[in-house]
Amino acid sequence: AKLSLATTHLTFWFTSELLAARMFRTLAFLSSVGQLQAFEDSVSWIQRQQGQEALEASSWFEESDLVLPDVGSDGIRMSRISSFAEAGSSFLLNYSNFCEQEDSFGPKECALYFDMPFKQTFSVYLNGGLNPGDVIHETFDVDLEHNESNFWSFLVPKSFLIESSCAFCQNSCVWSEVKPHHSLKITVPSSLGHESICDASTSLSKQQEFVFFNQTTFWPKPPAALDVKGNVTSTTEVRDKDNNTRVGGSYVFRLAAPTAPAMPAAANLNQIVDDGEGAAMPEVHPLVLLKDMAFGPFDDLVQKVTEAAGGSHDPSAMLDPSAWIAKSAGNGSHLLVLNLTVKSLNPGSSISINFDNGCTVTDSLGSISCEFAYGDSANITSALNIGYTAAEGSNMYTSSKINVGGTVGMLIGDKLFKKTESVTPLCGDGQVSFLKKKGLSRSFRSMKCGDYRFELSSNNQEFTNKVDIKNFDIPSIPFLPFLPKSFDELLPVTMVKEMKLRNQDNSTIAAIELSVGLKKA
Repeated sequence: AKLSLATTHLTFWFTSELLAARMFRTLAFLSSVGQLQAFEDSVSWIQRQQGQEALEASSWFEESDLVLPDVGSDGIRMSRISSFAEAGSSFLLNYSNFCEQEDSFGPKECALYFDMPFKQTFSVYLNGGLNPGDVIHETFDVDLEHNESNFWSFLVPKSFLIESSCAFCQNSCVWSEVKPHHSLKITVPSSLGHESICDASTSLSKQQEFVFFNQTTFWPKPPAALDVKGNVTSTTEVRDKDNNTRVGGSYVFRLAAPTAPAMPAAANLNQIVDDGEGAAMPEVHPLVLLKDMAFGPFDDLVQKVTEAAGGSHDPSAMLDPSAWIAKSAGNGSHLLVLNLTVKSLNPGSSISINFDNGCTVTDSLGSISCEFAYGDSANITSALNIGYTAAEGSNMYTSSKINVGGTVGMLIGDKLFKKTESVTPLCGDGQVSFLKKKGLSRSFRSMKCGDYRFELSSNNQEFTNKVDIKNFDIPSIPFLPFLPKSFDELLPVTMVKEMKLRNQDNSTIAAIELSVGLKKA
């Protein structure tokens, strides 16, 4: 059936809101715990033809009478732990393969192998449609363990609870994360205010059936070194204005080591999205810019290390210097350097990060300069409050660059490690694009214009510097006399990242630069 103009508009409003909510959920995931891999849902709210056939569960595996495989460390086991629907309503979460125990809500058990594409559909039928005050509510309860002796273990979260809530016909949506010594709250403008729901005088007929997402995706095979295991429990509900659940379900995703942490019902940043014509087209959201800003320079480094080692299939494992550091550290020959420079903040915003050891506040905006010898410890207290109004034409600039010292840095440093830059709109309608590194262009959907606010507070966060490497000789290469003879001749090595939020007239909302590196003591 053809979609009416009103339904098309309603679909677009829903799409924008859910993309915004999930983007900020993962943005906060990156900002608060710095995980190695960010995972992002590609959500598409589309009108489904009325009729029971739209909510029929189907799985070729269920019909084959095969036994559900034990994926072990080769994938993730999903189990439904609860489901509810008010009278006359229903929902269906369905996977295309390796599922069993189907009922009207979809499969109860699924085996999801890493790197294997699968089709995922989540549809909802609401008796009487959506009403003013109805809320889309999500929780993610993460309980993970990992190998803490691994160098990158500090990037992996262990235990926290995330909640997001967005009410129809309200002005904003709220996303929050609470931990014993940490809290994060993000407020974004709401798109859930379509006239067919919020205008009592409208003649538009109510939409009752929706597809939250309908996509082909896969989970990437993660590095084994982190040895991550545990559970992630996901709950998604539609509630009424009195907080009664209209439809909802809870699922647990069990990770057996070795795996990596991931968000429920989510794919990685390189997910495959069904374009509706049978072809799989990559779609990227603004989150990728932040991922690139945080980890982009390592991509080139991974490739170079991989090529030097003859093309290992697990380059991330090669970048784990845990054993090397354990063998070489402790002589105090180098200093870890961290500089956070707050270049500009709009009125009403503030940044405060305090270390009780090793750091100095350098200006009234909250900039800090830090140096830590091997074994130095500090307690960190921080507070961040950034608010701004995103208007049509405002944008976000990000850049990332690795700098090396010595003769190599002067002669070929910029060629070895090129600066990565991106500019994207902060908000707007329709599809836009940005130029990704290596000349590849990706598209994403902008978020809604309006008021945004990020509030972060933490106290008694412990930090200990475990990074130091003894100087060692580097084998000489004929015809390249300018190459360093030792590790110390490469120092200082610094990674510099910059982010600017800019108004439509290119004036600055906020500008922050982070520099992290190693230098000789």
